Amino acid sequence: MSAAAGRAVPPAIGFAWLTEHRYLVLGVLGGVWLLVWYVLPIVLMLGRFVADGEFLRVASLSAIEQSLYLRVYTNTFKIALVVTAECLILGYIAAYALYVLPTRVAAALMALVLVPFWVSIIVRTYALLVVLGRNGLVNQSLIDLGVVSAPLRMMFTTEAVYIGMAQALLPFMVLSIYSALRGIDPNLPLAARALGAGGVRVFTRIVFPLSLPGVWGGSLLVFILALGYFITPALLGGPRDVMVAQIIHQRAVLQGDFAIAILMSVPLLVITLALVAGFNRYLGLDRIWGGRA
Repeated sequence: MSAAAGRAVPPAIGFAWLTEHRYLVLGVLGGVWLLVWYVLPIVLMLGRFVADGEFLRVASLSAIEQSLYLRVYTNTFKIALVVTAECLILGYIAAYALYVLPTRVAAALMALVLVPFWVSIIVRTYALLVVLGRNGLVNQSLIDLGVVSAPLRMMFTTEAVYIGMAQALLPFMVLSIYSALRGIDPNLPLAARALGAGGVRVFTRIVFPLSLPGVWGGSLLVFILALGYFITPALLGGPRDVMVAQIIHQRAVLQGDFAIAILMSVPLLVITLALVAGFNRYLGLDRIWGGRA
């Protein structure tokens, strides 16, 4: 017998091997995709920022420009926080309603929660232009009911931005909280009721604490998405509602000023990564997004 014949021949990579190592394959493919389309562009962007000396021009920004960009960042975080709070309140109510309703009814209503994912965000935002406009559905209804005598100014306001972003991001919160609620052992509330606990006590002592992973996960997801929103504040907001993504688009795409665009985008990226790292450190992303504690 030859030496070559005595060696173990490694199995060929086929369908069976891919099936057995499917999670490894998916992880590698996902990692390569993120590396090529996300990490590499950021590295090249920062390399250009330093190599071309553009950071020197950024360092010489006037006090007025620095104040303007700081105000945009403050406004962005304020809007993201308010939208997250809105989605949390409305999303928990909707998710809990789905949780307590019969399965068939909940499944039908869940389809309504998923419908917005099938409609473009631009279409949904333009629909709000019709609903909130001077002669839109809301104003006409208020006038017909005698609540107001003249149309209210709803468009191009901060409130319109809150409404538009909340209706776009609400499904993420509902799905996150509903998933956590569905993961609660149904025997726990039943046992609490059998021991004499009322409905409020069952909710506050059992259901709500066990649903907190969904609350934290949904809040983190909605807040991060809200930080980078562009279309909704651009169409529904006014001059006081400019967000970071709008400045980045204006500087990079419309003016070709990549130095300012990088200046605005890098802190946002760092803050986002810090938020994710903080949640992972103290709460565990695997727990709040479907894993076990």
